[in-house]
Amino acid sequence: MKTLIRCLLLAVSLAAQVQRDFLSADEIDQIKEAQEPNLRLKLYADFAKLRLDLVRNLLGKEKAGRSILIHDTLDQYSKILDAIDTVADAASARKTDISV
Repeated sequence: MKTLIRCLLLAVSLAAQVQRDFLSADEIDQIKEAQEPNLRLKLYADFAKLRLDLVRNLLGKEKAGRSILIHDTLDQYSKILDAIDTVADAASARKTDISV
């Protein structure tokens, strides 16, 4: 029974880590500090812009292996957009005024 509980705790921990992989440790800290939906939306928008700037920068260089970096960055961008959608939906459900 203890082994099963440990496995479940490990699985939950790993699932939480997978969801956070699209943000850096500093970005995660900023999101944790921003409790208001408007602040979180602004942070996520800034993070998304950084990802697009990185993709533009990578596209401007001829560098071996850049396609993997571009793919990973676009994947992060997509997950950030999903996070924006989640925050906006939660704010809407609570009838919180959101404006960025």
